[in-house]
Amino acid sequence: MVALSALIVGAALIGATLRVERGSATFYIAGYALAAVWVVAALLSMPIRWTGGTFHPRIELAIGTAVGTAMFGVFVAADEIGRHISFIAGPIVNLLAKADAGPVVAVLALALVNGVAEEMFFRGSLPEAVGGRTPLVISTVVYIAVTAVAGNTALTLAAIVMGAVFALVRSRTGGLIAPITTHLVWSTLVVLALPR
Repeated sequence: MVALSALIVGAALIGATLRVERGSATFYIAGYALAAVWVVAALLSMPIRWTGGTFHPRIELAIGTAVGTAMFGVFVAADEIGRHISFIAGPIVNLLAKADAGPVVAVLALALVNGVAEEMFFRGSLPEAVGGRTPLVISTVVYIAVTAVAGNTALTLAAIVMGAVFALVRSRTGGLIAPITTHLVWSTLVVLALPR
């Protein structure tokens, strides 16, 4: 019940963050409220496995850093291609304009807080709550569906790719350190270094 409630409220807040005025206080309030929803739901749902035990935590950090950096490279290439495809170009420009509307430190802080919160919920507690043989597949499909509610094609495509990558990293390492690091490195590079 906690997870379902979080998904409903989270989907509404994702939509709100993309529909409010760029750089407004409401954008940041909705964004931090979204992070709070994921964190609270994660802490109330199931125990979170921070490390998988297969690798030393430093190795998990290195894996996350390498994957996040590599995926940024993939997104630089995809961005260049996407700007020449009409149904993706507009959503890319809108998404980056939303990110560029506020002070870079504020936008980056919001992106990083949400990155940790999303991993805690979607790769942490939700797969544990789902159980069964394919919990990461199910939680990834849910992640994509919740993101798609925002109605931005570029954001949904990013959720498809990165949701799968985060789940794969979580599956290979067994804990949350590597997917959180992947998310933080990728988000930081997108905010600071993606060509505009």
